[in-house]
Amino acid sequence: MIMNMNSFFAAHSDLDVDAPLYRIMLKKHLEQLLRTNTLYFRKVALWDDTWEVPSKFWKSTGKDVSYSKIELANISQKDLYGTCWTDDIDSDAMWRIYSYYKDGIAIQTTIRKLFQSIDFSAFLIDPNFVDGFIGPVRYENIDGNVFFDDKSYQYPEYMVPSYIKRNAFAHEKEIRFLLCAPNYLELHPTNELGITSDSSGLHLPLLGNGFIEKLILDPRLTEEEVPEFHHALDAYGINMEKSSLYAVPTSTCNLLLSKDQCQPYYPNGRQCWDMKRRDFTINSMVMNKDGQIIDIFDGKKDID
Repeated sequence: MIMNMNSFFAAHSDLDVDAPLYRIMLKKHLEQLLRTNTLYFRKVALWDDTWEVPSKFWKSTGKDVSYSKIELANISQKDLYGTCWTDDIDSDAMWRIYSYYKDGIAIQTTIRKLFQSIDFSAFLIDPNFVDGFIGPVRYENIDGNVFFDDKSYQYPEYMVPSYIKRNAFAHEKEIRFLLCAPNYLELHPTNELGITSDSSGLHLPLLGNGFIEKLILDPRLTEEEVPEFHHALDAYGINMEKSSLYAVPTSTCNLLLSKDQCQPYYPNGRQCWDMKRRDFTINSMVMNKDGQIIDIFDGKKDID
């Protein structure tokens, strides 16, 4: 089902609109958001993965329902703009991908606060300008049937393929916020909606930065590197903290591991608290010098 948030935007009914929602942005892009009070949506057609909107690889031979849905999605692709979020920020892979040089910062908000921050008064000038939808990405073995299964009816028909990705990306746990904004420059050459645009995307006007609950810094930052971010961003009055992804889980170590077991006795000299960083539970399993398997996160259960 689709849950209408207001006259313009809707959300997937499986999403909790008050649950934490995150987006990792480069520091320079976050500063632009805070300075201009705009949220950037990039053209989906320009995203790196050539499999974005996979319906473009399928053609139907007849004028049936499948033909209509695929053709509609393919035609609409040029008008789609998106921004990517997640409900899981405790991911080593995500920080390394989207904060390669440790200059990424995660915004924490909720769907409700994000929607409430958008300046919808501008859209009253032209209520037909844009449709928006936020929903979870589906990770599938892509074939033609995936565009027409029971799950597809939980998304706007012309956006269905834009919420389907290959299983290789499942670690992202992505939630997409897509806009369909056809022919914006042609219809609004004087920019009366207050939306700035360029060849790669749109900047949607916001009512301020109140939707940001807190900023989360890269977990790999050293104590010497953290003050630089406070110096640049403290003026905006938003709570900021360093991600605890790599923090030592003292209570876990004290409860389950002796001092000897915490000694580096497995590859690369990693310590016991490093187990929490692993991408899969099975990779967090270690063996101490006595041959005892230490399995804090139930990796063996997942193997079985």
